[in-house]
Amino acid sequence: MLGYLKKILYVLPASNFHLLLAAFVFILTSGVEALGIGILGPFIALASDFDMIERTPLLSQLRDSLGIAQESHFVALVGLMAVLIFLLRTLIVGGTQIFIARFSNQQQRALIIKMARGYLEAPYIYHISKNTSAIIDRLIEIANTFSTLVFMPLLIALANTFLFIALFCLLCFTSLPMVIALLATLLPILLFFNSLASKVRGWGRQMRESKADIIQIVNHAFGSVKETKVIGCENYFENQIIYQAEKLEKVQRTFVAFKLLPRFFMESILVIIVVAIICFSVLINEEGIAETTSVLGIFTLAALRLLPAINNIVISITQIRASSFTLNQIHYELSELDSLRYRTEADRQQKASVLERKPMPDTKFNAGLNTIQEAGVSNTFRFDKQIRLEGITYHYPNSDKPVISDLSLTISKGDSIAFIGKSGAGKTTLVDILLGLLIPQSGDLMVDNDSIYQNLRAWKDLIAYIPQSIFLTDESIEKNIAFGVPEHLIDRKKISEAIEVAQLTEVINALPNGLSTLVGERGILLSGGQRQRVGIARAIYHDRQILVLDEATAALDNETEKLVTDSIASLSSSSRLTLITIAHRLTTIKNCDKIYMLDAGEVVKSGNYKEVVENVRT
Repeated sequence: MLGYLKKILYVLPASNFHLLLAAFVFILTSGVEALGIGILGPFIALASDFDMIERTPLLSQLRDSLGIAQESHFVALVGLMAVLIFLLRTLIVGGTQIFIARFSNQQQRALIIKMARGYLEAPYIYHISKNTSAIIDRLIEIANTFSTLVFMPLLIALANTFLFIALFCLLCFTSLPMVIALLATLLPILLFFNSLASKVRGWGRQMRESKADIIQIVNHAFGSVKETKVIGCENYFENQIIYQAEKLEKVQRTFVAFKLLPRFFMESILVIIVVAIICFSVLINEEGIAETTSVLGIFTLAALRLLPAINNIVISITQIRASSFTLNQIHYELSELDSLRYRTEADRQQKASVLERKPMPDTKFNAGLNTIQEAGVSNTFRFDKQIRLEGITYHYPNSDKPVISDLSLTISKGDSIAFIGKSGAGKTTLVDILLGLLIPQSGDLMVDNDSIYQNLRAWKDLIAYIPQSIFLTDESIEKNIAFGVPEHLIDRKKISEAIEVAQLTEVINALPNGLSTLVGERGILLSGGQRQRVGIARAIYHDRQILVLDEATAALDNETEKLVTDSIASLSSSSRLTLITIAHRLTTIKNCDKIYMLDAGEVVKSGNYKEVVENVRT
């Protein structure tokens, strides 16, 4: 249990102060609730026996100080005071419930932000091995499950535990034999339900896995809905969803039924105990139960409130146990993200230390924008002359075989260069290193004699990346060009310039809503060539000096490819833009200044198109 609480505290974004404040609120509420119930018993006894006023010095002094002559009027006043205290108790208890819901929702919001920040800041190598649907599931579903089925039940259990302690003390003060009888009956039932803890955890794991599987199946089915419909595999995905939905429904039905059982057991037992006490009192006292009215009143009211408290504790513990799989998942995920962040920062600082350069301070994101401000350091790189790769060696985690081996080359500003080679030669890995996504185990990447590892964010601000399939959001063309910029900060003049350079003017003019035209999910409403030119316009808008094209025209027909190539050539000639291309279609790199042929992570041939490509063919 202690380990479970440690995991919850690790996951929770709340500070210790807020947790202590919550505990104080629960203790205060429990005391007030016990007071509200405890005062009703004496009032019932007073209303049934006015002589109590004379026998109780406090009551007689209060009556005399208020100047009330008639005992019935004094009893009515005491009743009014009891009602006011009970109403105060109701307000405080209601406020506590609102506090629990609000506090839990605040933690859910903070947890989603915390996880989203962790995923966004995680290094590229982390995302290579992760499934997108799993990240979506963890970010939305698991965060919600933690809030509603772990943290909120924990708060409810704590609040009701404090209430249980307060009412238990009240009952012990009122009638200890009754309390012993109640405990002797309830404890075996609670121990029985506690013995089923492993089954509850198993049900929780099955529910969590089924929900995650449904998200993954939906992602597979609609991720490429065209292929799904053409191949005709709708029934395949539907049957998978039906299987998981039926599995989820069966487990949830069992779990809900199990949660309700303690309440019915305890309600029956409570009625039996109260009736038994009354019957016992009648049997030992032939005049009835008048003398025990006060005790029975307090016991009955307290027990009626104690029953929901015990039931809430049992249900909350059941929910927490059922959600232990979720807690383990989110704890592991956050631990992994934290470990990756520290490891990445350590690698960067080690790289800077090895290069005898001072590591940069931690970066801070500017609100809403993907720009970085670093204390005391310029957030821009000067790129006036060349990029140098010096002895770059890289191997992926869990592998000792280098994908890039002691590679060195120089790229002058304004050059157009290309990497070619068969699959597995290391082209994509080399480009990922150039993009600053992968940090080599040895070697350095220099820009005008400055290592990019001093300030990776500033280096990335020089680069635009255009893959074979450009990513477009289901928004307007304007928002896709100004990708990552809040709408109110979009520079319309820069948008117009980018459209003109990317040769998109005619396309925009032909659209019904111009720049406001929605492109559909992943840009499905645009042709392949139009999507690629939107990617080029995006690079222009963000003022990037280096353009990396990763098979950017491989999926296009010849005519569309020529349009995109012309856009790139126009861009290259109109500015000192540096172009880095990965290509299988060799006709697209004829005009490159230099071509590098890679094999097994090494440059085996370099030169112009004639020296590298045509000579190889002949």
